[in-house]
Amino acid sequence: FKNFMEFKDKYGSLHFLDTRTFLTGLSVDKEIELEIEHGKTVFVRLVAVGGISKKDGTRDVIFELNGRQRVIKVADENASVGKIEKLKASPNVPGSVGAPMPGVIVEVKVQRGQQVKAGEPLCVLSAMKMETVVAAPVSGKVKELHVVVGDSLKAGELVVEIDESGEKEL
Repeated sequence: FKNFMEFKDKYGSLHFLDTRTFLTGLSVDKEIELEIEHGKTVFVRLVAVGGISKKDGTRDVIFELNGRQRVIKVADENASVGKIEKLKASPNVPGSVGAPMPGVIVEVKVQRGQQVKAGEPLCVLSAMKMETVVAAPVSGKVKELHVVVGDSLKAGELVVEIDESGEKEL
């Protein structure tokens, strides 16, 4: 009983979670509906779980709450073990650019903070001796660059995040 009360004090009441979600957590792209109080329902969908930060043992958890994307940092108690997962591009976010196919980054053509136009090359991906240019789907400012030359990617893994609101008037 003492462990239960310590858990409840630390995390709050989780009575609204179904047993499976409570015990195993959400899997990527799984959405659940939670009634957090009578008449108040929220929808939560896990979008991606980032890799473990070597600096502080945290990882980014990206989820949608009622359709709005949110990112939180979570301390990973198993930071020294397990496979590091890379962030996935979100299909619902136009500026979230993923690898079109598995491959290795052979050239990065942009840097963080740079203005890009739709169609402008962001990086070059080599797959099976064929190079593919990954282009910006939207105009804006490079918010985050998630790759360096030599990175090996799976299809859909996040390459670049472009902030459309950072687009300059020309």
